[in-house]
Amino acid sequence: MLKKIFSLFKISLFNSWKHSQWWILGVLAVILSGFNNEINLLISNWQKINHFVTNLSLIKINQLINLSQINLSNFFHAKFIVYLFSIFSLLIILFLLWISFSARGGLIFSINQYAKTKFIPSFKKSFTVGRKFFWSILWISLLGKIIIYGGLLIISLPLIHLYLNSAHLFWGIILLIFLLILLIPIALIISFMVRFAICYLILQKKKVHQSWVLSWKLFHQHWLIITFTAILLFILGLLASLIIISFILIVNYPLTVLFKLSYSFSFVSPWLFLIIGTLVNIIFLLLFVGLFSAFQYNVWVNLFNQLIDNNFSQKKLIKSEQEVH
Repeated sequence: MLKKIFSLFKISLFNSWKHSQWWILGVLAVILSGFNNEINLLISNWQKINHFVTNLSLIKINQLINLSQINLSNFFHAKFIVYLFSIFSLLIILFLLWISFSARGGLIFSINQYAKTKFIPSFKKSFTVGRKFFWSILWISLLGKIIIYGGLLIISLPLIHLYLNSAHLFWGIILLIFLLILLIPIALIISFMVRFAICYLILQKKKVHQSWVLSWKLFHQHWLIITFTAILLFILGLLASLIIISFILIVNYPLTVLFKLSYSFSFVSPWLFLIIGTLVNIIFLLLFVGLFSAFQYNVWVNLFNQLIDNNFSQKKLIKSEQEVH
């Protein structure tokens, strides 16, 4: 069974490397989310919880903010340029969301088409298909966030109340531990469900509510294989980050030396090396992020198809792990 999983990774990497068209969709798909691996999201959520508890420590029960005085006067007396900038920023975010979610849908569609027919649709067709599912993908993603953070907030309200009414650090530590214990399984399960719900939505033409139900059933049946795949992708993500950092250091060091020499002796404009270094770094980042993003989506789409076709057995995976130990 482990051989099947590693074979899936190998095929996904080979196909991603061979079809650079997916790199463009891959870059667009991760505009707002980075590599978008479940473990990365978990680390990000841990940081948010840490900040949340830290902020709570600055609030006392007798210093709670009066909602009627939350800078409303400053808000309504702000200059017109502030409103204009806020609206413009919101429009940019919405535009980037539209591009990112449409590219995700298009990439999933294109990878699946290649897996089924060995034919890759054009970039235009893939993006158009993804665009048709934009609102459904957005709704699934938002619903996942609402379930995670809304559920955590409701469940932790009693501890928050105790912490705000107590001067002791004890309740803050308990709150942090409690939120982490809840966050780890909830965030992972919901993120897996979101990923597979989008696959059901696009690849099997299911409705949003049907996709949610089916994604839960799929995770429940194959949770070990799915989690193992996420861990492998996280490890590869760390290696990818090291490659990026190493490349930037290797490229920038000689360019920095040349920049200082040209600045001292004026044999050529030092800004030339700065521009070259910046362009090389940007091009490499775009290509590498596009490749790795396409690889990740290849793994998840191929795994989804294999699980749907019952080509992976969780019992065999457990048995193989027991034999190793």
